[in-house]
Amino acid sequence: MSGKTILLVDDSMAVRRAVALMLGADYECLQAADGRQALGLLQENEVDLVIADLHMPVMDGFELIREMRKDRTYRFTPVLVLTTEGREEVIADLKRVGVTGVLQKPVERDSLLAAVRRALG
Repeated sequence: MSGKTILLVDDSMAVRRAVALMLGADYECLQAADGRQALGLLQENEVDLVIADLHMPVMDGFELIREMRKDRTYRFTPVLVLTTEGREEVIADLKRVGVTGVLQKPVERDSLLAAVRRALG
């Protein structure tokens, strides 16, 4: 275990479980079903990385990232977006709001772990 905590944010429990299984041996994983739930967990826990979906009910990934960037505690926390979205304009918008990287669903374990290691430095 690396001692690092990752917050997984996706409205699909199956996706959260799959990603947590891929990361579980190396990282502690917290899970949220939407951006609002994620913000609550961020207030209660110290998190080293966020992996978030874009399209979620209640609060989407864009809004979550914007809110994180306003908070001094999480202004520079790395955020990876795990999405089916591949349009270049959306990827450009993600970079503008401060996303560290974008991974396409479905993600393979090796790609996920490599992106996580890069994001955590």
